Amino acid sequence: MKKLEFLLFLVLLMLSLTGCINEDFSRITVFDRNATIENLSNIKDSGVDLTRKQLVDFHISVSDEKNGKKIENKLTDLGFICRTSKDFDGNFWTTECSKEMLLDLDLLMEAQELIDRQARKHNGFLDGWGVLVKPDSEITGVNQ
Repeated sequence: MKKLEFLLFLVLLMLSLTGCINEDFSRITVFDRNATIENLSNIKDSGVDLTRKQLVDFHISVSDEKNGKKIENKLTDLGFICRTSKDFDGNFWTTECSKEMLLDLDLLMEAQELIDRQARKHNGFLDGWGVLVKPDSEITGVNQ
């Protein structure tokens, strides 16, 4: 493998939550435990130590900025760092909330359920999660 020239190694894994969006922006969501297990395995295989806390980004789709700000405020009160911005295509809004946590299956499932529950109160839904991490080999200075 080529020597990594960048300080950060990007592992961005988004969970594709099952369900469908209709005109009133509602969504049927099933948090897929097996997909979360597979994503954690891929993260571990990329060289990440799952026993270390990582900054996990949760992405929430919302209908408008006002509802995004309501979700942002509630989740900030629950210990997340959040910001709301317009999606790249300009049609929807996204509230991104981050929290440092262990990449543990049960903790991730609990966080997803909590976030989605709060988002639904304000015409939104959890749309996935991801992490931006440094593999342990880069932290220790090992060349690959």
